[in-house]
Amino acid sequence: AKLYTLIQTFNTCLLVWIPYFNAYINENTSGIDEMCNLLKENKIEEDRINRFKSSVFSYKLKNLIAKFSAGTELTILSEEIASCCCDMKRLWANLYYYKNGYLKQYISSGYNEMIWMLSLATLLKVDRDQFNNLVEIIDRDGVVDVLFEKIISFHDPLRPIISDETYHPKIQYIPNDFKLLRSAIKSTDKKETEKLVGNYLTKEWYKNQKKLGTLTLSPEKDSYIGCWCFEAAAFVVILDLDDSSFRDCPYYPKDLVDYFRSK
Repeated sequence: AKLYTLIQTFNTCLLVWIPYFNAYINENTSGIDEMCNLLKENKIEEDRINRFKSSVFSYKLKNLIAKFSAGTELTILSEEIASCCCDMKRLWANLYYYKNGYLKQYISSGYNEMIWMLSLATLLKVDRDQFNNLVEIIDRDGVVDVLFEKIISFHDPLRPIISDETYHPKIQYIPNDFKLLRSAIKSTDKKETEKLVGNYLTKEWYKNQKKLGTLTLSPEKDSYIGCWCFEAAAFVVILDLDDSSFRDCPYYPKDLVDYFRSK
């Protein structure tokens, strides 16, 4: 409860945090530049290159989220997310390694990054060509996930519906952690769908993020970039839901929903 209040206080006092985020973004940008130089100069061992490139992208995405938290104009962020879509296609690889090979599913941090990118690209209205960079990654990796497919079909209604997911029967952490949201997209009753999305946001999301350790959730930590459930906002606009019952949740990015609906 204390941390929930802390996040709520942060989200209502963004101006106080702008110097912190600006410093974070500047430091992070310098780190990205150094990493890119190491790649250009071929100073990364070959067996580390894919992981290193994925880290570069992760820092780029963190910068984008930090800029949103700092109150950067959403028209500017719309341009930056388009650039991030290209960067992701060029840099990112986060498949789950299991026993002697890679599965057609993403590790927890990778899954978060992909669903955040799909969600932000939707909410910030990137054009179809830029969005397709994300689709090409998913198709390249052979990953089938119902939440990914629901977002993609919003952009491409003619995309064939794929019902059989690619999750390993013994590795079901994603279906379990996103249970309420996955139920929401299957519901045919709008009120029930709104309730499921609201419960995912207020009861399931934060608890699972804390358990997975894939996001710095506390404003008391130096690596804090904001605490936002972007996928809840994305499904609000995709499913055309009334968000009034959970709009004041401290980690619901309602500004992105308003931006989408105003365009």
